[in-house]
Amino acid sequence: MNAITNQEHLAAIFVKENEKVNFIGSCFFFNYSEQVLVCTAEHVIRGWTGVFVVVAKSEEYLVEPVYSNQDFDVAFLKPKKIPKNITLTFSSDRQVPGNLSLLAYEYSTTEFKDGIFHTVPATRLGNCVRVIQLTDVFGKAGQDMLELSFPALRGASGAAVVHIHNGKMIAHGMIVANTERHLIPAHIETILDQNNEILEEKKYFLPQAVAVNSIYIIHCFESYLKINKLT
Repeated sequence: MNAITNQEHLAAIFVKENEKVNFIGSCFFFNYSEQVLVCTAEHVIRGWTGVFVVVAKSEEYLVEPVYSNQDFDVAFLKPKKIPKNITLTFSSDRQVPGNLSLLAYEYSTTEFKDGIFHTVPATRLGNCVRVIQLTDVFGKAGQDMLELSFPALRGASGAAVVHIHNGKMIAHGMIVANTERHLIPAHIETILDQNNEILEEKKYFLPQAVAVNSIYIIHCFESYLKINKLT
């Protein structure tokens, strides 16, 4: 995988509301059909009514929500100022699990303190272990979800899952949550009652990030174009 050459694509999002600044999640700039917007998970901005600020590499960008789709957990925001050379785009191919290297650049440990945006991005590297149906949990967003080989931390929602090809970022999905898998434990601890019946058994779980598939983000983007008569 190539090095990240344009980190302005991958950002943190804050909201200023009632004289307080809150870090609410991760996000990313993208360029698709000659439109440059910011994408994040819809649940990241849901319920907030203040001023949204995207911060990338110490640069601040005021953004305004222009599209929200709760079913697919996708939201787009329009920046008042656009960073240079935004080239990140979406994969329109149906993803398959494999050894394609994927990267997530998320801001789970970011905060606003003493009047300063303290962005502390973390890089997660891995792959898509499988494409899974989780509609019983996530509704439409759970269609063809990417299950990743690394966990999502609190604040990682909205982070792009990208592959870098010839220096260009291609988003295959967007992190929205974790799923968990039951591990085979190194040992089993049980607590028995006086009748030798099990009262408690320790279980071990592996958290794995799940991402909305890029084909459904594209679907939302096409809806955005149609609603705004930009096609």
